[in-house]
Amino acid sequence: MDNFLPLVSKENNTGELIVSLFELCNLACPMCPQNHNDKSNLDTVLNKIPNIKLSLDALKKKGKTSVSINLMGGELLLDELPDQIFLDYGILINEIRQYGKIINLQVDIRISLNISVLRTNQQGKCSQIHYL
Repeated sequence: MDNFLPLVSKENNTGELIVSLFELCNLACPMCPQNHNDKSNLDTVLNKIPNIKLSLDALKKKGKTSVSINLMGGELLLDELPDQIFLDYGILINEIRQYGKIINLQVDIRISLNISVLRTNQQGKCSQIHYL
């Protein structure tokens, strides 16, 4: 038994948030609980910012020094989505990044996509989000 050292801690300093922005999606994956035909909440992406900030505050209070945020919500690259949603994603991402700097929390943001309906113009819009 002398070869085993006690485990001091399994905790890490990185928190994780999974944020669902809307539910409309072109796929119906069996493991996904979303209502794939629901077109509501497409215009409420920016309304999620206050709750995300509260969550970042809570993670910071728990001693986290970084957080990984996974933005989900239906499928961002659907042809039927309004162009405004790309602008809203950009604003949301910028506000989250800025808030992370204010509270001294490293923020890594990822967007989940199924890219099964990728159109050239949608791909361009999506790449613009990265640089906003």
